[in-house]
Amino acid sequence: MNKLKNLKTAQNQNENFVMTRTIVVITSITLVLFSAFGFSDLAFAEDIDEKDDLHKADKLRERAEKLQEKSNQLQDKVDELRNKAEQLFQAAENLEDIQGTRITLEDLGVLQLAAHDLFLVNRESEIDHENGKLDLSTLLDYGTENIALGGEPRNRENIMLFTVASELGEKYLDLIDKGKTPEDTQKEVIKKYHKMIKKSYKNAFGESLPKPVDGKATFTENLALRTIHDFLPGSIVVDKAVTPVLDTSLHGKMLKKSELKQPSSKLDGQFDSEFRNIRIVIPPEIDMTIDLLERDSSFAEQFDTDYTFEYFLDEVSDGSFDEDDEVMKQIRNLFSKGLFI
Repeated sequence: MNKLKNLKTAQNQNENFVMTRTIVVITSITLVLFSAFGFSDLAFAEDIDEKDDLHKADKLRERAEKLQEKSNQLQDKVDELRNKAEQLFQAAENLEDIQGTRITLEDLGVLQLAAHDLFLVNRESEIDHENGKLDLSTLLDYGTENIALGGEPRNRENIMLFTVASELGEKYLDLIDKGKTPEDTQKEVIKKYHKMIKKSYKNAFGESLPKPVDGKATFTENLALRTIHDFLPGSIVVDKAVTPVLDTSLHGKMLKKSELKQPSSKLDGQFDSEFRNIRIVIPPEIDMTIDLLERDSSFAEQFDTDYTFEYFLDEVSDGSFDEDDEVMKQIRNLFSKGLFI
C-alpha cells in the first residue's frame, strides 16, 4: 500500500512540474509578443481572430443546416420509394393470384402426349382405341416409319406436342441403331417418359405423381384431363418471331430447348380465343375446323360423364388445381391407373 501511495505522489509531483514548466513557457511567449507589438496591437489581433472564428462558425452552421435539409429531403425520398416498392410487391402478388398457374411449353407437350397415350376415343363409334396406360403406345404402335414423326397422327397437332413426341421417338430409334433389343429399348424410353411426366405433373397440378393402382380409366377422368387445354397459348415465339401456335408453317418443326421453356397460357377456366375456331390439318387424313371448348363440353354430354366440363373449368377458374377439387381427384385417379403397366 505504501509503495502504491508513493507512486501516486510521485506521479502528481511530475504532473505539477510539467504544468509549471508549461506556464513558464507561455508567459515567456506572451512577454515576447508584448515587446514586439505592444499591448494595443495584441488586443486588435485578438479581436480579428474572434471575428474570423464567428464568421467561420456561421458558415459552418449554415452548411450544417443545408446538409440537414438535404438529409431530410433524402429521407423523405427513401420513404416514398419504400412505399412504392411495397405497393409494387403487393400488386405483383395480386397479379400472380389473378394470372393463375402457368407451366412451360415442354410440360404442356408432355401432358398432351400423356392424354393421347391414355385415350383415343372415336366420337362416331364411341369406341376408345387406347388402353388407358402410360406405355407410349401412342408413339410406338404406329409403325417404325412413323416413330420419328411422333407416332399417332394426333401427335402432330401442335409444335409443343410434336417436339416431345419426336424427341422420344428419336431416342427410341437411336437406341435400336446402337444394337439394343426393341424390348429393352422400349423399357428405357418409357422410363425416360415417366420421368418427364413426373416433373410436368408436379408443375401443373402441384403434387407428386400418385402410386400405381390397377383399374380402368373412365370417360369422366378423360373429361377432367381435358382441362389442360386451358393452358394452350394462342401464340408462341418460334425463331424469335411471335407465331400462332396452330399456324400451318409450324407443321413438322420442333422447338429448341430454350423455346420449350416459354410459359403456357394462364390457368383461369377459359380458353384462349384462338382455340374457339381452329383448323386442324394433319396430312393426309385430318383437315377440320373445330371449337375446342364446344368439343370438350359436348364430350361430357355424349358420354354421360359424372360432371360437366363447365363444372371442372369452374373449379380451376381460381388459377390452380386444388387438392380437394373433384377435377383433381379424377386426374389423380387417372394417372394412378395409367402408371400401372
